[in-house]
Amino acid sequence: MGADKLQKIRDPFGLGQQYQLTWMAETINVLGSQVTLLAIPTLAVIVYNASAIQVTTLLAVSYLPSMLIGPLLGLLVDSISLRRLLIISDLAAALTVATVPLLMAFGLDSLLYLYVVGALIGLFQALHELSVQSLIPALVPEQDLMRGNVDLEGGRSVGRMSGWSLGGTLVQVVGASWAMLIDMASFLISAALLWRLNDSSLRQTAPPKLGFQSVLDGLRMFSRSSTLIRLTMGTFTLNLGGSVLGALYLFYVYRELQLSPSAVGVTVTLNYLGAFLGVILARRLVKRMPLSLMITISSAVAGLVLFLIPLASYGNSFIVLLVYNLIFGLVSVVWAVTSVTMRQTIIPHHLMGRVNATMRAIGATSFPIGAIVGGVASSFFGVLPTLYAAAMLASTAWIWFFPPTRWVESAQRDLAGEST
Repeated sequence: MGADKLQKIRDPFGLGQQYQLTWMAETINVLGSQVTLLAIPTLAVIVYNASAIQVTTLLAVSYLPSMLIGPLLGLLVDSISLRRLLIISDLAAALTVATVPLLMAFGLDSLLYLYVVGALIGLFQALHELSVQSLIPALVPEQDLMRGNVDLEGGRSVGRMSGWSLGGTLVQVVGASWAMLIDMASFLISAALLWRLNDSSLRQTAPPKLGFQSVLDGLRMFSRSSTLIRLTMGTFTLNLGGSVLGALYLFYVYRELQLSPSAVGVTVTLNYLGAFLGVILARRLVKRMPLSLMITISSAVAGLVLFLIPLASYGNSFIVLLVYNLIFGLVSVVWAVTSVTMRQTIIPHHLMGRVNATMRAIGATSFPIGAIVGGVASSFFGVLPTLYAAAMLASTAWIWFFPPTRWVESAQRDLAGEST
């Protein structure tokens, strides 16, 4: 075997062993998390007979940590070893997830405790994701950032696709609570992989002081960049409509469309198959189209395709949802990797955690607002009209990137370090 082929086997991404370990940890982490993402609302609907507003509130609480203390989490990311933060967040999440089947085994479970679990998982997930967003620019040269993000998203897509199909099967075979033990195991494996990272290369050379002034530094950087503001508000609009749809999705497919958990798992698996295809598409588009234009197009398509969710009630619901998940998975990946790469290129590394946390905090408010509004609106107007209204709202996200020429010029100035 030639030296080049041997090197390709040892480092398939060509971005170093540190990146490879991170990719493996992230893929396994996401795989397990998809099981819990299906199991918790399934427990609420089937075991506790939760109403639509109770299910949407369950989703909303998972975003409260990002919304309430997001900037403080960002300051931690800029101040403390990224390796240490990632390991701590994974171990804490594993412990939290393990308590659900344990308490159910002793008859101590309740719907209220699911809210507590949702909030804690949201906290650890926020810390984990902010750390990964700062970790990739530390591991990958700037010219390879897009490729690094695309490959990382490819691994996540594999994890999501496997996790959802596995979760749907496990929920039916062993029950939703016991299925969550797969997530606990995935967090432990992820932590073990991250333990092997070289900690010395991931420390901040001049960490900020833990104080209010350091938090304000991140806010000032964000407020001076028109590109970051447009990205945040576009994300907010898309997520606000999407969160209404997402919060009602399982309630809608279980109660209104009468699909089984395994059928739901298959439909969502197509979302992650679409995401995998989106990774391939993003790799090709980045060579032919500027990031700013890719963001504009993907935000428009992502909003419009959401109309397929309520339209599923008029035909073969299973087939329509398969088509929706395939298309949305594809465009959402293009949106995600391009917007993340844009942020990582613009934001100075020593402010990465705080600025990303500021953007996440603003974006996170859309989820509890959308989830609660969705639950209340569906109670008054019905599920189907609420789904249509949410799709209409999400389909306006592209307005933040209009006219395209002005948005492209703004992005180019920020990428050149001339943000105003």
